[in-house]
Amino acid sequence: MQWVLARTDCVLCIRSRPGEALLAAPADPRIALTGQDWPLAPLLHATDLVVTLTSTVGLEGHLAGCRLIQVLGSVFDNAMPLAR
Repeated sequence: MQWVLARTDCVLCIRSRPGEALLAAPADPRIALTGQDWPLAPLLHATDLVVTLTSTVGLEGHLAGCRLIQVLGSVFDNAMPLAR
């Protein structure tokens, strides 16, 4: 969040997993907290980069033309090798 807030050309959208509460974030128009009420496809088509641990949203983002960063360290890394 601090990285985004230090720049004027970035917007951060954090989409919680189903059943997870929204994160606390500074009140800033460049930080959007979303839940499952936001349709995923239009959100991904408005996104340049997806950052995920092990989520099919990362794969869907890649297929929608987004760059993808997978943060490794989950017990599910081998089950979802997004780099491949």
